[in-house]
Amino acid sequence: MKTFLESFVKDADTHSADIGISNQRKDVNKDEKIYQRLLNEQKDLQKKKSNIEGRLLEIENELNAIEEGINKKKSGIEDAKIKRSNISGQ
Repeated sequence: MKTFLESFVKDADTHSADIGISNQRKDVNKDEKIYQRLLNEQKDLQKKKSNIEGRLLEIENELNAIEEGINKKKSGIEDAKIKRSNISGQ
């Protein structure tokens, strides 16, 4: 009887250890999925950031070109006003 009970305890301990290992594997798998999801999200966000930075640079260049054009046109208007006033003043 004693031998039977000791083997039962041994089997119960083994089963308990197996359950512990199984639970730890589940935890590791869960954490690995979270880790991979975060890596993917980080990669996507870095790509979006790069695209945004590129677009911001394009917009800045366009703004500078448009501003330069506006200033040239304003200068042309001022030159035309001066020319007109010189004609009217003569």
